[in-house]
Amino acid sequence: MKRSIVIAFSLLSILLFLFLVPSVFAAQQEMGLKDLKITFLNQDPDPVEPGEQVELRFRAENQGQYRIEDIDFEIIADYPFELLETENERKSIGSLDAAQRGKDSAIFHWKLRVDNEAIEGENEIELRYYVEGKPAAIKLEPFLINVKSRDIIISVGNIKMEPEKVAPGQEIDITFPLRNLADSDVDDVRVKLDLEGFPFATFGSTNEQVIKLLRRRESADLTFMLVANTEAELKTHNIPILIYFKDKFNVEHELKGKFGVKVYEKPDYIFNVADVELDKGEVFLPNTKGRIVAAFSNTGRGDINALNVKLLPSDAYSIITKDELYVGNLESDDYETAEFDIFVKKVSGDVPLKFQLDYKDSENTKFTDNVELMLKVYSKGEAARFGLIKTTNVLGLIIFLLIIAGIIYLIYRHYKKRKKKK
Repeated sequence: MKRSIVIAFSLLSILLFLFLVPSVFAAQQEMGLKDLKITFLNQDPDPVEPGEQVELRFRAENQGQYRIEDIDFEIIADYPFELLETENERKSIGSLDAAQRGKDSAIFHWKLRVDNEAIEGENEIELRYYVEGKPAAIKLEPFLINVKSRDIIISVGNIKMEPEKVAPGQEIDITFPLRNLADSDVDDVRVKLDLEGFPFATFGSTNEQVIKLLRRRESADLTFMLVANTEAELKTHNIPILIYFKDKFNVEHELKGKFGVKVYEKPDYIFNVADVELDKGEVFLPNTKGRIVAAFSNTGRGDINALNVKLLPSDAYSIITKDELYVGNLESDDYETAEFDIFVKKVSGDVPLKFQLDYKDSENTKFTDNVELMLKVYSKGEAARFGLIKTTNVLGLIIFLLIIAGIIYLIYRHYKKRKKKK
């Protein structure tokens, strides 16, 4: 008996251990992410000239007490940077043990090419990382890469855009921080945006601005207000910029570059109940089974990708078929449907069908929307009153039977009178 108790207790301990380990691991993984430190070590060369290749080196350290499993890093090489053909966007560094830092930290790097017409100055590069148990990427703050010619006199700093993404028909302020790197003043600094062939127009000013004098080692900001065309294509538009100035010898210099303006519009759609299908009748009644056809229309300008439609449970109905359907990708003006078989319980009136819509936009940003669609459920009385179902006219039948009975009675009386006369 005592041995049986020991065995039972041991089995219970093992089951409890197996149940608790995953949750403990997940909690440790979550806590470990707070201690993951990413450092931009250097760029080689520094600065890098337009048209050159540059190597970016990063370090990952675990400064906490929990191990972080399976870390992948991904570089987002937007203009003016481009990954070399031999490089992969995503790199795995494996796992980081607790307190793995300093000389034991993980070093990783990428080689990129800088566009020939890149704006000289500080350009942003972004990283994001993935870890085991986290389906979505975690985005880091941008790192600054120094791009300039060795003999540059004027540089453009980190370009500021407000908003960062512009919608068709929307205004955007673009600020260029200019800095005179020379030991002497420069005159007649002219900054011109070449908007020909691009879906933008200046708003409240021309496409050229002038700084009469930019003193040695000083900075100045120039802000252009643009408005995007209502038909602007949803993408990053690389706009040429020209900078002219005169040095202390009155020699005119010209700098050329490009900067990217991202035209973006949040996905827009219409989601509704397009049809219902029933074995009997045309409408839902209490305690009936039927099929609902939910329609999804992409009414926005951009693509909607990886659409998944899920019907959530409710006390008002039971889901008979699978509760979710993967729809896939929809271009602008595309239309798709998702069908679900349900059993409506003893309810009537407007029954909310609860859906969860998961999808991504053209930039791979994930969205989750919870939507309620109303399904009209009629009582039998309502359905009969509106002529939605066929019913027997009881009152008419009674009147008809009374008339027949009356006729029979009259015939009977007439027959009886004739019989008496005889």
